[in-house]
Amino acid sequence: MAVLEYHWTGDGIVRMNMALERLEGPRRHAAFRRALNHTGGKVFTQVKRAVANQMNVKQKLVAQRLHKYPAYSGALEYRISSSGKAFRLKDVNGTRVSKKRGVTSSPWGTRKRFPHAFAIAKWGGNIYQRKGKSRFPVFALYGPNINKQLVKDESAAAFQRVVTNELPPRLEHEIKIITKGTIS
Repeated sequence: MAVLEYHWTGDGIVRMNMALERLEGPRRHAAFRRALNHTGGKVFTQVKRAVANQMNVKQKLVAQRLHKYPAYSGALEYRISSSGKAFRLKDVNGTRVSKKRGVTSSPWGTRKRFPHAFAIAKWGGNIYQRKGKSRFPVFALYGPNINKQLVKDESAAAFQRVVTNELPPRLEHEIKIITKGTIS
């Protein structure tokens, strides 16, 4: 049978009790909130980059459709949500309009040709295609949808990677600050 013994000398027990008392109640809640918000900001940046990369759209346009909701005293959660419908094909990087060839674009990073598509400058330069042989009606062509792309591939991996690597050390840091270095 093995026996473990601990011998405390000096003011170790008193300091530990004081540190544990500091971790109770609102201070502990504040430490979790600060750690979540700090890590959440890093997650937001990485997810924004990953979504823009996997959709082949500028980060500025992605940032306009992403919203972050930091943790607050009532809820210990950091949310990233998206709004809006799919990006228009004109917003995809590398979209080119030609009278002879139609439109070429690379949504999701793969080059695709739209032979009967065209741009209408009066309507904001958006890309359209006719529904039949007559001149009207026309319909707009869309590329990737941010709502679908936010939860898969690179963006999901970036979320998991940053949270796994950054949140535990940040929470440890916040606890160390509250306990004045006693618990680390």
